[in-house]
Amino acid sequence: MLALTSANHSWDTSRSPFASMIGTNYVPTSSELNQLRELLAPFHNELLRLDSEIHRFRTILDGLLQEKQQVERYIEAHKALMSPVQQLPSETLSEIFKWCLPVDPSYAVRNIYQAPLVLTTICRAWRRTAINTPALWNSLHVYLPPHLSKDSCSRRINGIRRWLKRSGSLPLSISFHGSTTLTSEASIPCYPDENMQLMIDTLMQFSHRFSDLFLSLSSTDFSAFCMLAPTDFPLLRSLQVRDEDLHRGKIRNLGPEAGEMHNSNFSTFLSRIPSLKQLKMYKFPVAGDNYSSLPCNWQNITKLEILATLDPDQILTILSSTPKMESVTLSIGLSTPHIFRDLHVIHLSHLNEMKLTFLRLFTQASTTMHRPDIVSAFESEITSIFDCIQCTTTLRSFRFLCHHILLSRLPFIGLPLHALETLELTMPMTAEMMAECISKTPSLVNFQLTDLDDVSTGPQLHADPLQELYLVKLTPSSTDLTPLWWPKLQNIRILSRLMSPYAYRYDSAFSPTTLTTFIKTRSEKYVPRLKSCDILFRQRPAFSAGELEILRNLKKNVGLKLRLNGARCPSVWEFGPDSPDTGLVEPPNVSKLSDMECVFGTDIIV
Repeated sequence: MLALTSANHSWDTSRSPFASMIGTNYVPTSSELNQLRELLAPFHNELLRLDSEIHRFRTILDGLLQEKQQVERYIEAHKALMSPVQQLPSETLSEIFKWCLPVDPSYAVRNIYQAPLVLTTICRAWRRTAINTPALWNSLHVYLPPHLSKDSCSRRINGIRRWLKRSGSLPLSISFHGSTTLTSEASIPCYPDENMQLMIDTLMQFSHRFSDLFLSLSSTDFSAFCMLAPTDFPLLRSLQVRDEDLHRGKIRNLGPEAGEMHNSNFSTFLSRIPSLKQLKMYKFPVAGDNYSSLPCNWQNITKLEILATLDPDQILTILSSTPKMESVTLSIGLSTPHIFRDLHVIHLSHLNEMKLTFLRLFTQASTTMHRPDIVSAFESEITSIFDCIQCTTTLRSFRFLCHHILLSRLPFIGLPLHALETLELTMPMTAEMMAECISKTPSLVNFQLTDLDDVSTGPQLHADPLQELYLVKLTPSSTDLTPLWWPKLQNIRILSRLMSPYAYRYDSAFSPTTLTTFIKTRSEKYVPRLKSCDILFRQRPAFSAGELEILRNLKKNVGLKLRLNGARCPSVWEFGPDSPDTGLVEPPNVSKLSDMECVFGTDIIV
């Protein structure tokens, strides 16, 4: 028998008497099998000894770990009493809780995982503080689906009532969305009309404290809301209305009588809001689209947003009736060149934010839609509207959208733009117009251009508006760290809405090197730093490997929000009527932004 010691063996298989046979297919004889058993016997004993030692030490270790956990639990239980949060006065905790409320959307929801409800689930003290903080409960979004059973609706109403009672006497911000239209056969008995009336009755108990109200209801439900409404809403300052059926794409036909009743109810409802200052109407039809005849107190309106297409005369009527206007969003439809009569100046001394959309409505024959005299008449009409608007204060934010009209000059250049901070343009843009725009807005911080190459504006396609020289003037030099143009610029976004396949034939008007220098200098060495840059190229520029490395490092190290995309060039024949796959493959939706919705597909550069 071989002696078992680490000195003479060291568990080395090369020193085994069977070393030459290990790892081979050799079949031992009976005599060799007995030798193998005799050889391995002491090793089996050693293995058992080691297992025993491991078990003994593991038992000791487990005991120590268990004791350690007990000590840690004891310490943590007492440390909780020393937590700084435990020392906070309830008033301070209430203020912290208020910062937990949602911001966008601003209405709180009945979700146990979001504030304020989540704050009531932490501990008894937090729950007591949260429930006794009225400012946590004066905002609520309510949704009432049509398929709700009576019991479910009753529980929801009771919860809403308890929620709003916790708000004390504070003004309320309420968002109420719902419908009584069942889209399919319900598996349980449903009473949508009764549920809607019960919900409206519950909300009306608090109507005297409504300050901000967002209603998204069908016309029938809105009529029920108006009929159950009180004689006035004394605190209501902000109102948003939306037709729920139209919002969800449901086709409906009210008929003349139902439509007249709907408009009468809405007019009555508006007349009960004497202190209304902000009004937003989204997919909410008005008889004859005559929004200017609505009986709201136009003199007090400070913020107006109507997402419907109005004619120019109605726009001017609304603006002339709102001298306190601070923010306005309107859409103007142009069908034929319009001649204004008795055009007068509109003074908007408080206006600081404006968004106007001009949309050409095609009612003329296609043979005349691109006639120079007609296009020029539309341009003069748009310019006349802006010439009427006189702002004694300076605009801070201006958004201008112009669809299906090819402009030769900027129609809004007469506005006070020297202190403008945000400018968003959606229009066909020439290099000359871009230069004029930059020169008139020296204080700009945020700029977005959606440059249209719209086939509906005719065959006149133009090169990129952002030229090489412009980028150079936007870039600080080594000798002068102040750029010639837009020294306060922090966010820039330039997109091409590629409406025509021929637009892809244009190369970028600036080199990748110039763009890289602009981005690097403005985001690294200049204050205020460039925070974001988003550009969609019509064709992928030839960035060098070094330039791409610089741009990627800026994203990684400086925190610059950077996105550069190159549009994939589609074949011209993809848009033609005789493509081999016509009928099988749907053409891309050319009305979308190709970088955001990936209509044509884009190549991500950075």
